[in-house]
Amino acid sequence: MTDLGTDYSLIERRLKTGLDNLRGAILRQLQTPRGGLFYDPGYGFDLREAVNAPWNAQTRYQLETFAQAAVERDPRVLEAEVEARQIDLERIRLTIRGQTAAGPFALVIDATALTVEVLRADA
Repeated sequence: MTDLGTDYSLIERRLKTGLDNLRGAILRQLQTPRGGLFYDPGYGFDLREAVNAPWNAQTRYQLETFAQAAVERDPRVLEAEVEARQIDLERIRLTIRGQTAAGPFALVIDATALTVEVLRADA
């Protein structure tokens, strides 16, 4: 079985391993402003910045493309597919389906101007 790593979550105050660890890393990637890590200027894509953008086909395409690139930036992710939709004027939802060496995974993430949260996570 492929090891997807172990990390300590300061928020949850527990060790996260396997797909749980990967899901946490993807969530951090999608709520960190681009360049938010001083040692990695390419890290991050903050979904919260897209919430108040005018919703149209171009916005949706850009959101899906940038989010997919952010998810695939993690070396544990072999490929990912992202679908974005506007739930209401203050909330967008991403459905992410990905593949790792350990198998497939899926995430459903909601973003508002203030929060990014995982609604569902499947292995």
